[in-house]
Amino acid sequence: MGIRAIRLAVTGPNKTIADIDFSQHSNLILGPSDTGKSYVVGCLKYALGSDTKPKQIKLASGYDQISFQFATSSGEPYTAFRSLAGGGSLFFKGCHDLPPPENQALKGHDVNTFVLNMLGLGKTQIVKAEGKKGKITAGDLRHYSLFTESDTLSDKGFLGEQVIHKTRHNSAFYLMMTGVDDSAIVVGSNNDDLIREKGKLMGLDEAINSLKAELPEEFKEIDYRLMVEKIDKQITANQNLLREHSAELNTLNSKMSSIGRELLRFDGMRSSALETLERFRLLDCKYLSDLERLELIRTAASVFDAFTPLPCALCNTPVLQQSKAADEQLPSAEQMAISANAEYQKIEALRQGLTNATKDIETELHSVEANIKNLKTEQVSLASRHAEIVTDHKSPISHELTTLTKLHSEYVTFLKTYEKLQQFEDKRKSIEPNTKKTKTKIVRNAIDEITGIVSRVEQLLGLWVLDEARKVSFDEATCDLYLLESPRTSYGKGKRAIFLTAYSVAVMEHALQINSPHLGIVAIDSPVLTYRDPKYGKLNEDTIEMTVADKFFDWMAGWRGPGQLIVLENDEPTADVLSLIPHTLFVGPHSDGRRGFYP
Repeated sequence: MGIRAIRLAVTGPNKTIADIDFSQHSNLILGPSDTGKSYVVGCLKYALGSDTKPKQIKLASGYDQISFQFATSSGEPYTAFRSLAGGGSLFFKGCHDLPPPENQALKGHDVNTFVLNMLGLGKTQIVKAEGKKGKITAGDLRHYSLFTESDTLSDKGFLGEQVIHKTRHNSAFYLMMTGVDDSAIVVGSNNDDLIREKGKLMGLDEAINSLKAELPEEFKEIDYRLMVEKIDKQITANQNLLREHSAELNTLNSKMSSIGRELLRFDGMRSSALETLERFRLLDCKYLSDLERLELIRTAASVFDAFTPLPCALCNTPVLQQSKAADEQLPSAEQMAISANAEYQKIEALRQGLTNATKDIETELHSVEANIKNLKTEQVSLASRHAEIVTDHKSPISHELTTLTKLHSEYVTFLKTYEKLQQFEDKRKSIEPNTKKTKTKIVRNAIDEITGIVSRVEQLLGLWVLDEARKVSFDEATCDLYLLESPRTSYGKGKRAIFLTAYSVAVMEHALQINSPHLGIVAIDSPVLTYRDPKYGKLNEDTIEMTVADKFFDWMAGWRGPGQLIVLENDEPTADVLSLIPHTLFVGPHSDGRRGFYP
């Protein structure tokens, strides 16, 4: 399992191709500072799916596309093209310097997915965080394969410095050690699950409080169930009563309903008669007033001629000489008496008719009141009989059927609310344990594999004549090494780098030997840092003996895998050793030869 790098190239319009050949088992890239060595590892990471673009350098201006040729473990070649501006990749079978037409590209533009599927890891599961599992990513493989200068010299440990990635890197490490993924591991709770479950709990608490508010104070389920049972019996008894006496009760109800209607009708008639009598009384009073007025007129007419006409009290003008009196023909006293007498007789006749009509209305009113009295008597009798039917029955009925039904509905609603409350409280009890964080202690059995890794590291450090090869051990907490009882990260950066190189090579070799996941490549920048490189100063803790570098390059010249090694260094080995190692030499801007990664 794994891939083999063949060629890395960066291209741009009207630009000379910048490329490096990686077709051999081991590949050495040499050159002084600022020639683009470190840029190579950034390009490899980016070509293999990293979101981090290669760092911007002046010589990269005008270059816009990166291509990476590689082969599978079975030797089948592929080429990936990706824009340096970002985005997905295009994959083509075979080795291509320039991208073929896009319609010839393989399906899928995601480098990570393509690489994982090609390595058969598409469904491989690892524990990626506390309480979470997920698929392994190409980033997990890159972490153990591609090391920039800062990665090589870092004092943050083999699992990296980002806390959120340490768990998944730990899982990926043991996957490489054993070849067994974490599919069978049952993980505990994670923060997302806890937040989600706490949200459910808060919702349930709110619902529970709302349901409790709907119940009466001191609600007891057993009491209300007994009351519902009692009401059911009363309703049943009432219904039985209605069935047994339905015919008579229906007749009584029908008669009482008819009497009710008649009473309403007669009440209307009585009100109308009383109103008519009142109007007649008012009219009779008016007739009496008119008769008294006419009687006065008749009396005045009988004595009118006995009075002598008198002149005006103001002007002393006789009445007959006044203009209005002269113009109008005034009635005589006799005529006034005749007229008043005729009007008197007419009103008397009208009053007599009114008296007769009043008597008729009074007679009708007496009849209506008698009917009302009779109907009410009959109504009382019917109601008494209705009550007698109910009272004579021996059922414990104490309420009307409508009241019983209302009570039954109310109590049943309380009981249903209580049942729902119980369901919510039970659900709350089942959810509450999920709101407390639980850790899954994962104990992986990789003793034999780790022992093999440690032995290989000791062997490599011995070949490179490092004194720390005498005692190397493994720290389970950090998945890193202890050398002479001290953590690898506690050493100076020169030794940290060479120890990391040995460790990474040992891990790669082991993974490929047992066919477990690994990119199949270790690309490492500055593994044998020496005091002669002015970039790093001359502190003893940051340097290693020149014999270590010599021995390292001697070993590299003879190393044949399994896997592929890409080393980027400032200082070159002796000419004899260099001739045995496939290499690319950058000479800088002031010497003859290739000045750097970019021509």
